[in-house]
Amino acid sequence: NAAGPVVALAPGAGWPGKIWPVERMGEVAKRLREEQGARIVVLGSAAERNLADEVARVAGAPILNLAGRTTLGQAAAVIRQARLFVGNDSGPLHFAACFDTPSLALFGPTIASKWAPRGPRHRHLQKGYSCMGCVSWHPAAACQHDGACMKLIEVDDVVAQATELLREPAAGTKGSL
Repeated sequence: NAAGPVVALAPGAGWPGKIWPVERMGEVAKRLREEQGARIVVLGSAAERNLADEVARVAGAPILNLAGRTTLGQAAAVIRQARLFVGNDSGPLHFAACFDTPSLALFGPTIASKWAPRGPRHRHLQKGYSCMGCVSWHPAAACQHDGACMKLIEVDDVVAQATELLREPAAGTKGSL
């Protein structure tokens, strides 16, 4: 849909414990495309290309996979123009906050009340789970619970929140890539 809103997805994060299952991110991409007419752009570093490829495979649709194909500045420009950003607690999330691009952040072991963007255009999902044994703030941390805190976030929850954010009035020309 050439007129649909641009939704930027970032399936990566600074360390594996903060990554929501990529097959779920792919399902979100598929549903937002089908239900909202969204044009999906997947972003990430070259090291996150495999995550983005899996999102594209699960989405089973024409999406623009830019992981590993942009500079940091170019990825930031895409996020700035997007109608919505969906991703984990990561650097791209904070670009969305900087540009006031509506965002839906997925949090697991890190503290959303401390790190999530604030304001009416920014939401986060985090389910209660004790990450005992994990060091949530260290990039070399290893999850001791098989990603249980991230796996508690359901696709339906993400799609519902993303849909609400897409229904809110757009600012300026967002989503016109």
